[in-house]
Amino acid sequence: MLTFDLATTPFSRRGTWLSLSQPHYAGSGYPAEGQGIYLRSNCGRPNLRRELVKIEILRHDRVIEQIKTVAQPDGVTIRPRRGQGCVELTLCAPGTLLVSAKGALTVRLRRRAQAGEVAHPLGSGLQVINCRQSLMRLAIECLQGEQHLHADWAPDTCHGDMMVTLKPDQKGHLEAALDSWQSTHHRGPRPSMAAARKALAKEFEAFRAALPRHRQASACELADYVLFSCTVPPRGLLKREAVLMSRNWMDSVWSWDNCFNAMALAPGHPKLAFDQLMLEADLQDADGAYPDAANDSFIHYNFSKPPVQGITYRWIQRIAPKFWTRSRTAAFYESVSRFTNWWLKHRRWPGSPLCHYLHGNDSGWDNSSVFDIGAPLEGADLAAFLCEQMRALADMAKRLGKTGEAARWIKQADSMQRQLCRLLWDGRRFRSRLAVNQQPVDSQSLIPAMAIVLGKALDPTIATAVIEDLRSFVTPWGIATEHPESERYESDGYWRGPIWAPSTFLIVYGLLNQGEELLAKRIARGFCKACEKSGFAENFDALTGAGLRDRAYTWTASVYRTLLLK
Repeated sequence: MLTFDLATTPFSRRGTWLSLSQPHYAGSGYPAEGQGIYLRSNCGRPNLRRELVKIEILRHDRVIEQIKTVAQPDGVTIRPRRGQGCVELTLCAPGTLLVSAKGALTVRLRRRAQAGEVAHPLGSGLQVINCRQSLMRLAIECLQGEQHLHADWAPDTCHGDMMVTLKPDQKGHLEAALDSWQSTHHRGPRPSMAAARKALAKEFEAFRAALPRHRQASACELADYVLFSCTVPPRGLLKREAVLMSRNWMDSVWSWDNCFNAMALAPGHPKLAFDQLMLEADLQDADGAYPDAANDSFIHYNFSKPPVQGITYRWIQRIAPKFWTRSRTAAFYESVSRFTNWWLKHRRWPGSPLCHYLHGNDSGWDNSSVFDIGAPLEGADLAAFLCEQMRALADMAKRLGKTGEAARWIKQADSMQRQLCRLLWDGRRFRSRLAVNQQPVDSQSLIPAMAIVLGKALDPTIATAVIEDLRSFVTPWGIATEHPESERYESDGYWRGPIWAPSTFLIVYGLLNQGEELLAKRIARGFCKACEKSGFAENFDALTGAGLRDRAYTWTASVYRTLLLK
């Protein structure tokens, strides 16, 4: 069975907001309880504390510092590096953690009390830790062995650490369960550890079996696990199952990340894939804008994300022809039409035929060097995405019998493409420009080359020049987001050099549409090689393939799967 590093890839499962991990934070960012294994909640980003309790293993009342942790899709096993015994942990959906220990080991659950947090008995042998700063409570029940609560009570907030100690019985065995809850405790399932792990393994295998199989079994299994483990049930603002971007700290849904996850899921999990697309439609505002990001309790519209829904529609048409039923097409068309019209109406400088970004975050390339001189910024990438989007909308409209609307979308797309080439092509390459004064941007970012998504619709002379330019961005690990010889290139510079999943996919998509299969395959293989070397990181060092930032990111897993499929 697959094993993975709990320090980079949290343990979780489809159907819960809980996870287990050994979070790594820079500098003084660690919780007061220090480094270690934590039960975490992925609710409420960015306002709530994720860590619920630290899980400590003891023998003879002393914490065992040297442990070996084995994380697998069905659970986590912790063993002392010296001596006998083990502790097993697994999750039952929707919110129960099971604990089992052998070899006379003690398990201690510890949380440093913060404002409003207390611990107390609940009756029926339950002990409760009220994790106010995480908007969650834990009810701990010892099923075999004994438990002890230690909390220095105060009327409003306990002092210091709140601890529940779970000790083994005389045979050295321990069984316990933790239920997460808010207002009212409902006792969760209590299967044996063996039965729970077997059921979870079976559920994960069923999830995998529905997806296309690939030869790269171990890497694909980890990709599938990242997707499976980041799938949370409806809660709060999210009315559908949602695939979070990560269980580490990017535990929300951004309004273009979801498209790449939908593309990977469409062949095997069509309902889950469609839910990813419609999550943003559920949260679309009155003007047609999608939120920049959302989770169960937090949403904001301060930024947007690029319009790649049309590309998503076209790609899914290729790989899952039966996906776009009439009802799905109608719902998607209505939402994407409103979003596209929002760009056309509310993101144009007076007198300009092109749309603009107001911040790097709007482009998805947060700190790209094209934004070094400011905004609003008109970019070839945005214009090309909108052209593709409007042509995809025309296709949807035709399928729905809306021939007049289809003709209007085509007319608008053709007009925007003419203006793109007239205003942003300098004879050698595309350049972004400031909307205020039409000042061209001097940058060696890859982002203007995103216009290649237009494929054969692009003038052959322009396409040839764009392709030759982007060749110089290619490394053994894929395609860099800033030219490696640029003075602004940074090995860990976020969008100023590292290789990313979405930019890789979009370039490959455009090259395939151009018939440039050899270059597309070269870039795709490099990216897949980086994933196989370094896991499904948020991004990769363009020159070494090392994983950077969040190390278990769903769109990376999704693009890996998508590129393997094609």
